[in-house]
Amino acid sequence: MRPLRVVVIGAGLAGLEAALRLERAGIGVILIEREPHPGGRAAGSLLHGFRFTPGAHAFRSGDQRLLERVASLGLGLEIDPLPAGSEGQLLRDRVSAIHPTRLRGIARLPGAGLGGLRLPRIQRLLARYARVLDTQAPERAAGIDDRSAFEFGRLYFGRRLAERWIEATLAEVTLGDARETSRVLFLVRHGLGDGARRVVLRSGVGVLVEAMAKGRTLQLGVDAAALERSAAGGLRIVAAGASSASFEADAVVCATPPAEAARIANPLLSYAERAFFAESRAVASVVLSVGLACERGLGPRRIRIPPVEALPLSHVAIETGSRGEAIPAGHAVVTLIARDAWSRPHLAAPAEVVEKELLVHGERIVPVLAHTPLFTQLARWESAYPRFDVGRFRAIGRFQTIQEQARRDGRRLYFAGDYLVGPCMEGALASGARAAQAVLTDLGVRPPRGERP
Repeated sequence: MRPLRVVVIGAGLAGLEAALRLERAGIGVILIEREPHPGGRAAGSLLHGFRFTPGAHAFRSGDQRLLERVASLGLGLEIDPLPAGSEGQLLRDRVSAIHPTRLRGIARLPGAGLGGLRLPRIQRLLARYARVLDTQAPERAAGIDDRSAFEFGRLYFGRRLAERWIEATLAEVTLGDARETSRVLFLVRHGLGDGARRVVLRSGVGVLVEAMAKGRTLQLGVDAAALERSAAGGLRIVAAGASSASFEADAVVCATPPAEAARIANPLLSYAERAFFAESRAVASVVLSVGLACERGLGPRRIRIPPVEALPLSHVAIETGSRGEAIPAGHAVVTLIARDAWSRPHLAAPAEVVEKELLVHGERIVPVLAHTPLFTQLARWESAYPRFDVGRFRAIGRFQTIQEQARRDGRRLYFAGDYLVGPCMEGALASGARAAQAVLTDLGVRPPRGERP
């Protein structure tokens, strides 16, 4: 009996997680990636001796799947919980330390007013919806996907807390508009959080990408053009620009953004699946990373900027250096992340104009940016993070129902990506794990012992 083989298209976090899990179950996996490096937005940058991630990725101690993967790869010592006071929020040019996952801390958010008196309601609401709130399968909450996060917050906690808590939280996470984002995303990912702490990786997220890619059969610079059924009953992936380059597989995991997934798998998709991908939306992101010969006077490590402040930035991330870590001792990298509404019209603007404007706004929040930087790096993404507007989780639920039927009909095509779970690293890993589990089930292969499905 010939060995089973699976092709994973896309070497972002979702694709890497799916490939790693399948290989550990004894399946031969070929991982193909269009870009010259794995990791997607999570890939790190090395510039002038500084190692950092342009997207300034961070996570919380409640992201169990991510923490488990970090530990399983021997990177446990890389986990660095930020100390108290490391998170801040802007109110009229002043940054104050915040504790946004504790009830008392939320009540004391700058500008929250008397809305904190209503905060005990969040505990009752989370208890009421606990049965359907699932970070691994958020479509279970489709029944409450009927109201925006902002309207939810305004109704239960008042306008000021909706602006200073819910809008600020989602602006940092999604870069989008809480007045359109489903309340499900806020409740699933950013409810009270049981006091979860902010956590970073000492050497940056890039070290996780490298560890996940190590040992994989990885083919870079390969653009999957089409997916079709093969004569042997499996699937064939044809690479763009080279008709002789093709990959035969018993199953395919398509771990690309929605538009790419629709293009590659189009011949095998139903009308409803094409509609789902066509309706998928994403936010744009412009990110400026600034290297500084300074590590003092920087303030909190993560600063949220509520949209009501009318700045182009959604948040600011600060990484300080120390001996043997990603940033040289005595130095820092300040990352300015612009929100979608500002980023989209600046995607094609001259780089020097974009940098100058972001630095002007950044100096209001981190004054040391007025010093001469060691370097700047500008990154622009037209589709940075998936949007989860009201009704999106209902659409994901319908999509997953279609996938289950296609599996029963014998189609061995699976999809993975943060757009199916949530706009975060935890969401990407959860989606990759879910796709891998489906493949193993359909191919009759037992998952490795001790690994959570």
